[in-house]
This record gives sequence, structure tokens and C-alpha cells, in this order.
Amino acid sequence: PKIDAAKEILSVKSLKESRRKELQKIMRDRSIEKEERRREMDEIKERFDRLIKEVEAHEEAEECDIGDIVIMDSDDQDAGEATNDNTRMDNVKQEEASKEGEVASIEKILNDSGDPMGHGNHMHWVHTGKDGKKLVEKAATVEEQRGCYEKALANQVVITDMIDDFAKMTEFEISMAAKVFACGCTFDELKKSLVGDSAKKVLFGILVTSLREMTNTSSEPDSTEEKDEKSSLAAFSLEYEGGNADSMEVKKFKGHLDVIGSFCKKNVSFDEIHHVAYSAAGDARSRILEQLGAPESNGERNRKGKSPQPTEESISKFDPSTYSDTDKTAYYHAIEVFGAGNVPSGDEILQQLRQPLGFPYNWVLFEPSKKELVVKDAGSGGVMELTKLLQEEKYDDCVLFGFVRLSFSADEIGRRQFWVGLEWKGENCVGVKAMRQFRECCGPMTRMVGDRSFTLSNVAASEMRLELFVENVKRNCQVNDFKVTVETMKNAHVEEQNEIKEYWKNYEDERVAEAERKRKAEEKRLRLRREKIESVRNTHRSRWSKMGVTELLGDLGKDDVCGWVLLEF
Repeated sequence: PKIDAAKEILSVKSLKESRRKELQKIMRDRSIEKEERRREMDEIKERFDRLIKEVEAHEEAEECDIGDIVIMDSDDQDAGEATNDNTRMDNVKQEEASKEGEVASIEKILNDSGDPMGHGNHMHWVHTGKDGKKLVEKAATVEEQRGCYEKALANQVVITDMIDDFAKMTEFEISMAAKVFACGCTFDELKKSLVGDSAKKVLFGILVTSLREMTNTSSEPDSTEEKDEKSSLAAFSLEYEGGNADSMEVKKFKGHLDVIGSFCKKNVSFDEIHHVAYSAAGDARSRILEQLGAPESNGERNRKGKSPQPTEESISKFDPSTYSDTDKTAYYHAIEVFGAGNVPSGDEILQQLRQPLGFPYNWVLFEPSKKELVVKDAGSGGVMELTKLLQEEKYDDCVLFGFVRLSFSADEIGRRQFWVGLEWKGENCVGVKAMRQFRECCGPMTRMVGDRSFTLSNVAASEMRLELFVENVKRNCQVNDFKVTVETMKNAHVEEQNEIKEYWKNYEDERVAEAERKRKAEEKRLRLRREKIESVRNTHRSRWSKMGVTELLGDLGKDDVCGWVLLEF
């Protein structure tokens, strides 16, 4: 009976197969213009539709009134038993009359279902009735198959077999069956499209995106102008199965994944497509970011030794009041707040020290060098902080070269400054290597540091007192017009510390104002960028809405614009 049923649809199926081959031949011929190709395909469809109708009409005229639904058993078609032929035909007619309701209901399903895909991709359901006759039904979609199945049960028809033509689909047939479920530009749009009705769908998608688009927030739109590695586009294929998808549809979909993937890859403009199974938006995003090479977190970068950049919050913490009562100098406090790569260089600190009111530093210690000024330490606490530091034997095993701005308060002429050089050898620095280093670097360091009022050299830690500086100022400088005492030095120190605090207050106010200016400028820049990019995206969305599947796949990624499409079959 199964072979007889196959014979019943053989001629019509042959015509449909011929139609498919001719259409496929035209589709593969790239020399034909788009409009000409469409015209020829329409002519082929029209011609074969006419032939199929003629064949069906001819077969209906030759067969019994049941048409192509009922296929007679081989015993009923045996012309050799002429003597019993009339009797058998009478019995058949009586049985047919008794089953008129059953046959008519199934015949209606056949007439209504037809072949909506237009290319022969349908299923032939073979049923066996209680009378033993074979009933063949056509169903092009899962919904129609389910309808046929339910109708068969209602008429007490037992399903005995099924011929699945869908399993034989080629890339050409896939292209004809494919329909656009949704398309858009951003990953967030793709997520929204997979909510609601998509729960019953089985979809295959192509996503063209970049690291910048996948990591951007709404305030930082992707830019078509900035060409860097973050903007490089990559293609991903998405396999989506809705939670309420029909199991039969899922099975057929999985059986054609290789053909669907091959069809999509031939039409996109990317050599490589990364596959992602879309189960949840977060998981899919993570896998896509991994493929794109997402950047490391700040913590990972810091562990690898890269200096953190200063932030608005960290800058506001840089105030003398936050470290003056601690063991940290201003220089090491700045390293802690800003990072080692964001503190002033030796030349910059030296330039501040040479200014009478240069802030915030007023002393510095350099490591021995013949070529450059390498900062060992620096501070804003004046000579009092420096002498205390050296007395604590913190640098007792070092060779250092220092420079200090020394201030005295004079009521008559205001504050006076002197600049003092320091050549320091710690008491525990007695090795031959240290002595040679001091001797070889002394000349170059003196030239790099430059002019000074006087230099202190070969001074022990116990001698580093305020009185030592006062005595050397009196001995080496002209100080007849004001008093040079420890008291006037301390008065000047208090005045300078107040000025340093005022400096940081003004610095903070200016920083806040500058940050506000930058914020407004950045908001304007982002708004203009967002408007421009959204305009480009809208242009692509409008263009894609008018395209067929093949053309849309080929257009993804053009103009360096991210995009995606979800297909159903």
C-alpha cells in the first residue's frame, strides 16, 4: 500500500522537483540581473503551476471519486478477476458511501493545505481507516500536520506511516522556506525580540557586532568614526529554541542546522562565523564577549603592574591635612592616591621648588644618577620635615642629593627664600661601591640640579637640625636687613602651610569647575554622536525591512554598522 500511495503522487512530485531544479539553476546564475532573474522565476512558477493543475485534473478523472486521498488496495485494482469485478466495485461503492463523512473531512484538509511553501517542501501523511483503505494527506507546516493528526483521531483513523520530504531539503529549498522573523541593529534589540511570541518559535540568527557595541552603555554609543580593535566587526550564528516550541519542529530544525548554517555563511560577507546557542541573554552576551576578547577588569590590570589613572574622587583626597600627621610624605601620599605613573617627575618638582611660592613641594631628594633626576622622596613640610626624616635614619644606607627651599618671615620686607643643596651619605653607607657612586655622580647631579644659595655636605644625621640651616644662611648669604632665626623660620613655615592648604582649596574648586565643563562638553559630544549613529541605524533598519533573506544577510556589516537577523523556516 505504501508503494501504491507513492505512485499516486509521483507525477505531481516529479513536476515539482523539475520546477525546483530550474529555479535553483536560475538562482545560481550570478550573471543574470536581479529583475531579469525574478521575471524568469515567475514564468517558471506559472508554467509549472499550470502543468501540475493539468496533471492533477487528469488523475482525478481516471481515479475514483475519492481522488488522490484514497488509494485502492491492490486487490481492488486486480483486473484479472473479471468475474468478481462488478461485485467488488459494488462493495467498494457501498463502503465509500458509508465513509463519506470521513473521506470528505480529510479531503477538505488536503484541499485547504495545498503547498503554501510553493516549492514542494511538505509532508505526506499516510493513514489507514477501519476499512483498510489508505488515506494520504498533505501538510506543509507543523500546525497543518497537527491538524491532520487531530482530524484523523476524530475520524478513528490510525496513523501507520509518514513520508517526510522536509528531511530532504537542500540549501536552495532552505532559502525559499526562510522568512525574516525580526531584524535590528543592537544586541539589546535582539533580546527584546525574543520575548513573548518567540517562546513557541525555533529560530536561527546571524549577529554582526563589535566589542565596543557589546560593552557600551546607553551613554556611550558605538561610533562609526572611531576605527580601532574595539570597533572591528565579527559575525555570530545564534541557535534559539523557545521554551514552548513544538518538539517535532525542534527535531526538524536540528536536523537542518548544518544546511541552514551553510546557506547563511555563503550569503554573509564574513569568512568566519562563531556559533552561539542562545539560552539566556546574559549567557549569550558572555560567550560573545569572550570570543571578541573582552578587556580585563581594573583589578586585573593593577595586579599586572599597570598604574591606575587618577579619578575625581582620588584627586579630592590629595590634601595636606590627610597626611601631615602621618609618616607619609606628600610624594608617597600622591603615589598612593594617583599611582606611581601619575606623580610629577624630578624636573617638574625641581621647577616648583625654584619658584618662591611654588606649591605643593618645598624639598626633594634625588637618587644618584649621571643622566637624569630620579626622585627618591619629596615633601611639602619644609626643612623641618626633611631634618626629621633624616634623623629617623630612614635613608641611613643611601647616597642622595637633595634640594630645599628655605623660607624666613621678615616683617619689613615680607618672606625671604633661600635654596639649599644637600649631598647626603648615610652613616651606614660605607662600601666602596657607594663611595664610587657618590664621587662619580656628584658633578653631574650638581649640574642637573643647578644654582643654589649654598650646599650642605658630609653632614651626620644627628647634625641635621634647624640651627644648622640658620647658621649656614648667616654665613653664606646677605641677611643684614632681617632676622635669621629658628623662630622666623617656623613663622614662615606656618604661613607657607596655610598657603599650601589654600592652594589645594583653589585647586579643588578649579578641578570641580573643570570637571563640570568637561561633563557638559562630553554630554554634548555623546548626544551628537548618538543622534548621528541612530540616524545611520534607522537608515539600515528601513533598508532591511524591504529586503529578502538572502539580500539582508549580505547587507549585514556594511558601512561598519552592527546588525542582526532572526530567521524562521
